[in-house]
Amino acid sequence: MGEFAGISTKGDSSHGVAMGECADIGTYGKNSHGVTTGKRATNFTEGENSHSITMGTYADSITEGKNSVSCALGYGSIASAQKGFIVIAEYEEDKKTIKKIHAVKVGEKILGVVIDVDESYGFDENGFFRKI
Repeated sequence: MGEFAGISTKGDSSHGVAMGECADIGTYGKNSHGVTTGKRATNFTEGENSHSITMGTYADSITEGKNSVSCALGYGSIASAQKGFIVIAEYEEDKKTIKKIHAVKVGEKILGVVIDVDESYGFDENGFFRKI
């Protein structure tokens, strides 16, 4: 917990949670999950069936591994995945209210944009979904 906190876990079914602005988390192993809640946090997970969830604004959610899920819920956040899925929140103009949650498998389209392997995606300041 706290500003600039850093957590790293290794091993199957290892999990980590970081709360605080600019926190970083890395989880490595099958079925490993990471959650960050702070502004400008970075969450990286590597492993089959692993999940990366960011809830703070302007956060980065990154996953590598088959069936992994990269989930970016905070305003201005970005998501990228290698072999799994991305889930991303679209916000109303007030930048506080979630308008819709989008989910897609890598290689498929969200809002007319094909999600490529290892590329970062998010909504820009004008509310357009694009590659970052």
